[in-house]
Amino acid sequence: TGDFRVVGKISETNISSISEGDPMIVRSRVDDTKTWKGVVDKIKTSETVEDSTEETAEDYDEWGDASGEKASTYEFYVSLDDDEGLMMGQHVLIEPDNNQDEHKDGIWLPSSFLEEKDGNYYVWVENRRNRLDRRKVTIGETDEEGDLIQVTDGLKKTEYIAEAVGDLSEGLKTTHNMSEADTSAMFYDEEQNDDELMEDDAMMDEDSVMEDDSVMEDDSMIEDDSADSFEGEEVLEDGEIQ
Repeated sequence: TGDFRVVGKISETNISSISEGDPMIVRSRVDDTKTWKGVVDKIKTSETVEDSTEETAEDYDEWGDASGEKASTYEFYVSLDDDEGLMMGQHVLIEPDNNQDEHKDGIWLPSSFLEEKDGNYYVWVENRRNRLDRRKVTIGETDEEGDLIQVTDGLKKTEYIAEAVGDLSEGLKTTHNMSEADTSAMFYDEEQNDDELMEDDAMMDEDSVMEDDSVMEDDSMIEDDSADSFEGEEVLEDGEIQ
């Protein structure tokens, strides 16, 4: 008899990530272009959806310590701004609304991909020799709510970049396969002699090197004009319309 609302399920390990009043996006399971917006109006912490932490003999090791326990699950409710197109009982996905669906022109990066020093900004880019380069870029607008920074010059959409975390330095090897990643010091051996690596390209200038599309991935590739490639938003749990 009233408006639809969404009931979601969230584990005890993630429940601290949401609060009443938080804006949320409800997304169709079958068509991710269909979305609805709303806010969390209730988090039901007084009871669990199902008591998955019930103790059994298998939950304890020989020392009597709990092991293999599953996190408890709680319900939370999202009131919608508009429920047009939703059906009773329809299953949907719920995620925090951090303006990730807002279209942005140009290249926008999470702030963790940029390094600031003395008022200048840098990104870590793979060069054509599968090595890491630190490159100065020009920034434009910032989106504080989405923690995004616009890069207006110095980076192409076809280039691969690494998140500016850890002890990065120029000349480190890069990989496109996370299973090959190794943070040990031995993996990051020093770059070989430039003459040996560049071979016939010894006379190639920096601009022509940047034109090559054979570039790297460490964390993410810039694919289009939106910030969608960097959503990275964890879907909280399945939701069901009630």
